[in-house]
Amino acid sequence: MRKLFIKAAAFGLAAAMLLSGCSTNEQSKEDSPAGTIDESNPTAGTIDEEKAPAGTYKVQTSYVNIYGDGMFYESQMRLKYIDFTNMNDVFVCPYPNCTHTDPSVCAAYGITIHPTVADGYLYSFNSEITFDRNSEPVTVLSVTKSGLDGTNRENYDEVENAYMNSLSTVVTSDSAVYFANYKPQFDEMSGSTSNVYGYSLASYDLLTKEFKEYDLEVEGYGAGMSIMGVFDGEIYVLVSVSEDENVTENTSHTLYRFNPLTESVNESDIEIDMSRTIAAASDDYLVYSTPEGTYVYTKDGSSTLFEEFSPSYGPIVNGILFPSLLKNGAQAVDLSTMELIPVCLESSLINPTIVYYIDGSYVMQGIDTEQNEMVFTKVPQDEVLNN
Repeated sequence: MRKLFIKAAAFGLAAAMLLSGCSTNEQSKEDSPAGTIDESNPTAGTIDEEKAPAGTYKVQTSYVNIYGDGMFYESQMRLKYIDFTNMNDVFVCPYPNCTHTDPSVCAAYGITIHPTVADGYLYSFNSEITFDRNSEPVTVLSVTKSGLDGTNRENYDEVENAYMNSLSTVVTSDSAVYFANYKPQFDEMSGSTSNVYGYSLASYDLLTKEFKEYDLEVEGYGAGMSIMGVFDGEIYVLVSVSEDENVTENTSHTLYRFNPLTESVNESDIEIDMSRTIAAASDDYLVYSTPEGTYVYTKDGSSTLFEEFSPSYGPIVNGILFPSLLKNGAQAVDLSTMELIPVCLESSLINPTIVYYIDGSYVMQGIDTEQNEMVFTKVPQDEVLNN
């Protein structure tokens, strides 16, 4: 198994800094109508093997989990589903008179960690750490199964030596769920888990119950592994390690490409550090932020540089790369033409984000300050982008 046994940095902080990127450039479309074609493309021609077609893999985060023309999301520890066709949302609970306030009664509780649909059933995960008789930590991944409305929930499976972080990003395909598998170690001095731990790239099949680890593993001080997205049939995985306990100065980051069809792992030629990172990825586009600007790579081998523009960790929806800081005057990129488009949206929501496109409108999610809860609004396309 490919292993990186180096004392790694505290990945939580490092990943947060990596994903934050640079601030969004607010120059007008007239000032910079399009990006500059760049001849070099470290994603092109690096591997020649079978790859899955676009649409095979779906990226799920802790805050965006699309299913059909809607989305699962958490509301105060309860799972809800919103239908974007009519903007109606429901608790994933089959009981008509349920107040959805009692965890011992309401089926919507306890299924909020990466809910995934396979073969007409709803699965969810929970991870815990226990200790064996030798005081060694043992991770257990619990899987529940129910109907799509939460009926007949059952404890479906328990997998030892598997741990899925609730805030992590996973990738699903049919019945397989790919994730960064956390591996704690025991610290005799403190009598608890050590700050030396590891990760492996792993998958769990919801139908066969097969748990599998792949040829990518890291171990050390604060070791880190994070799925960044999917591009051209491959899952991009960021691994972080440090030469010693100096987590501030000696952390290095390496980007890997994993092909689920062939189970091959290859190091990407893209150089990653605290100022250079993957900003967004979809089937057809890989967006890479650097101090020089933002590169957009396409799977046909071309790349475009947008100077002084960074979408931070913006989503790609309907072929548009949106900035994570979604506000009036910000810039989006039309990936079909590689032109900048001004954002003309006004919103009172906290952290508004575009999550879906349907029937000529974009669906935006954000926090309502009065309700102190996640809300969704459907906004016509011409009220979001100044085309």
